[in-house]
Order: sequence, then C-alpha cells, then structure tokens
Amino acid sequence: MARAKLPDAPDAPADTDSDFRFDPDPHARASFNREPAPLFPPPPKPSVIITGTQAETATAVALAAAFADRDLLLAARRAHPDDAAVLMALLAHLGDREPALRREVLEEAARTARGTALAIALHEQAVLAREARDPTRAAALWTRAYEVEPHYAPIWMPLADAFAASDDYAAARDLYERIAT
Repeated sequence: MARAKLPDAPDAPADTDSDFRFDPDPHARASFNREPAPLFPPPPKPSVIITGTQAETATAVALAAAFADRDLLLAARRAHPDDAAVLMALLAHLGDREPALRREVLEEAARTARGTALAIALHEQAVLAREARDPTRAAALWTRAYEVEPHYAPIWMPLADAFAASDDYAAARDLYERIAT
C-alpha cells in the first residue's frame, strides 16, 4: 500500500497517522474507472427478428406457430406442464383447426399445470364457456384463474365484467382500476 504525506498544517504535530492518506497504485486506480466484467456471457443474437406493426407481428407469429411440429409441441407440453410459453405455442399452433384436441390440451393443462400455465388454461376454458353461453362457468373459471395467478392480465377485463354482471361492483371496480393503471 502506498502512502503519501500530506502537506504540513500550521500548528499540527508532524508525522502522525492523520498526516497520511491512502493513495492506491495507479494501475488499481485505472481499474476503478472501468465497467465490471459481466457475470454471464451476453445472450446469443436471435436468429429471427420480427419487425412491423403489432398486427403484422401477430400474423408472423401465428404463421410460425402454424408451421411448428405438432407432435414436438405436444411432447414438450407433457414434459413441461408448467411452462406457459410451451402451452401458448401449442395453443397458437392448434388455433381453430383442431378444436377437440385444443379442448383436450386445455383440460389436461387445467389438471396438471401450475402457475401461469394453469391460469392460461383456465382463461381459455372460460372463453370457450362464454362462447357456449355459460356465463356462470366462465365466471367461475376466471375467478379460479385470478386466484392462481392474479398478475395474468388477460383475465382482468372479462372477470371484471363478470363481477359487474353479478352485481359485485366493488370487485369489478377494483379490477377496472387495476386495468387502468
């Protein structure tokens, strides 16, 4: 450790410890000014970048999902039942082309998944129940999805509407306020 002597102050005793200050090595001083080394290597650059409007991006993602390998997506879903991204990719792949398989996947996910994947499955089942004119079942499914994953935003508006329809205005207002913020 290097020390440098401070200039003598008037009326101060000489050669005390307070007369010295720390002066780091110049090489060490230069290292203080550098950015720290990253803990992890930077992620690889994506092989595909989709740009455009929101509608164009949604169309591109839907087309990519449509051409994905169905069997591979089904196997991935069974291997990773709690993976929300795999479930979403499988649902996007199935779309409206295979409604029976889509319902089967949603029922299986509702039985085996946890967290966000479970909330997604329950939300999708609630949408189907609403389309089948079963608002009571839809409201129950959205309520359960909200209990499982209150941060999953797609359930907020339909659940708030269901609360308002059942005259639970306080719960509806809370969700509408959450949507607004």
